[in-house]
Amino acid sequence: MTDQENSCPYSNSYHPFEPKHLSNPFPLWQEFQEHAPIFFVEETGFWAVTSADLIENIIRDTDTFTSRYSLNFPEVPENLKELLPWGYPQNHPSLINTDPPEHTRIRRLAGKPLTAPEVKKMEQIIVDIGNTLIDSFIEEGHCDLVSVFTIPFPVVVISTILGVPPEDRMHFKRWTDYAFLLSTLNLTGEQLQEITVGHAELKDYLVKMLNDRRKKPQFDLLSKLINAREEELPALDDKQIISVVAQLLIGGNGTTTDLIGSMMSILLGQESLWEGVKDDQDSCAKVVEETLRIKPSIRGLFRTTTKECTLGGVSLPEGATIWVVFGASGHDKSVFSNAEQFDLERKNINKHMSFGRGNHMCIGASLARLEAQIALKLLSERIPSMRLRSNQKLEYPPSLVSHGPSHLQVEWDVE
Repeated sequence: MTDQENSCPYSNSYHPFEPKHLSNPFPLWQEFQEHAPIFFVEETGFWAVTSADLIENIIRDTDTFTSRYSLNFPEVPENLKELLPWGYPQNHPSLINTDPPEHTRIRRLAGKPLTAPEVKKMEQIIVDIGNTLIDSFIEEGHCDLVSVFTIPFPVVVISTILGVPPEDRMHFKRWTDYAFLLSTLNLTGEQLQEITVGHAELKDYLVKMLNDRRKKPQFDLLSKLINAREEELPALDDKQIISVVAQLLIGGNGTTTDLIGSMMSILLGQESLWEGVKDDQDSCAKVVEETLRIKPSIRGLFRTTTKECTLGGVSLPEGATIWVVFGASGHDKSVFSNAEQFDLERKNINKHMSFGRGNHMCIGASLARLEAQIALKLLSERIPSMRLRSNQKLEYPPSLVSHGPSHLQVEWDVE
């Protein structure tokens, strides 16, 4: 470790996987922003960047801070390489792990079916899915909202718009779980074997769907990805489509689950906020934006330096891994006044970076926003007496990327 890496007191004292830092990292992130907006984390071997201005610098300078190595997955086990000859599906260069100009080409083609106007056309489908899920538990009077609603809701939505038959949709939840687990530290050999087999199943399933859609196109997202064209751009190939879909499964399922779970924990934790939503459903869009700022479902993503450089007065070597803590930017006091308060009247309520910024703005942002708004409207309309069950302590999974409650126990009056 260099003297510079060892000079910050947080280098040895910050343990990002401690429960207190998983459940509520925001006060400490604000402390970092004030005293050490960039510092080396000895436990993990990367540099953490928390201030909004430095994050903006990283996002703009893709020549120096590359996304090519942002998905740092282990190697496919030797005995399973024939199942995944070109590696894990989401690791093939596509959206998350490329830089311009290749990223620009893929994004322009893959983003066509996911623009805000296109997503708006899916609204009634999403409403119907939400109502069907609520029908399945509304008579019970209590539930773990995460397991019965916030997990299955985005899974069914994304698999439906992909064109997956109903009987196969929950396979996508299992495959999404495997995708998240692949980024977990310290996997056992047995876990990696199981995860790899699951990824092979996903790849084979998508290859079959691609072949079917080429023979018989549908009006679904997969067909639109196959047929996405711009005159001067090469079409997406099968590996890129499969990688885009695999990355959408992660972004479209787990992060939306976390967004809805965090939103409901905030609202039900403050009765006045929940009452306000019930009285004014037009506020749902603002509620989603303020949740994205104050409790973002993405903690951070990774970049790698392509050369020696200086960031925030700190010298970084070539090949340094940077943890870009997007989740901290919404608590930066230089951007948001009273950042710890949930305030629907903020003038800059949309200035958060919870969906990224610039070239790597989340391609599924419009869909995630719409899902969260619909979820809030349906739950507040159909179960207005919902409340948190007492004496529960919210737990958060050990992740540097995602942030959301593992469970949310609620109850309500059954009429």
